[in-house]
Amino acid sequence: MDEGEQIDAIYTDLEKAFDRVDHVILLHKLLALGIRGDIWIKSYVTNRRQAVVTGGHRSTFINVTSGVPQGSILGPLLFNAYLYDIKSCFKYSEYLTFADDKKYF
Repeated sequence: MDEGEQIDAIYTDLEKAFDRVDHVILLHKLLALGIRGDIWIKSYVTNRRQAVVTGGHRSTFINVTSGVPQGSILGPLLFNAYLYDIKSCFKYSEYLTFADDKKYF
């Protein structure tokens, strides 16, 4: 912009992004970031189960293999760790990020 050239921008809001974080990939990326060993984060995201309750009836529990706990302090941190290497996808672009919102330019 300082040189008077055109700047293109793309704004994204990744729908349900926090729900789509694959636990296996997340744990591999944490290792790549230098977070090693059988750490408590592994137990924080693995072996999770959920059920749906409506009208006084509950479904059977299923294993949850993706997602980071929302409303937690660690949720955004784990999500950003999951996407730490996104820059490798953009050879000629820059990006700004805040949680699941991204701006590429």
